[in-house]
Amino acid sequence: AWYHSDDYQSLMQHRLAGSEGNVILVHGLG
Repeated sequence: AWYHSDDYQSLMQHRLAGSEGNVILVHGLG
């Protein structure tokens, strides 16, 4: 994965805000 669990959770919050959600998901799961 590109991000640690803590960073991933923060990114998920941004995803919920609609900020590059798809990219964040791919990077988080990748």
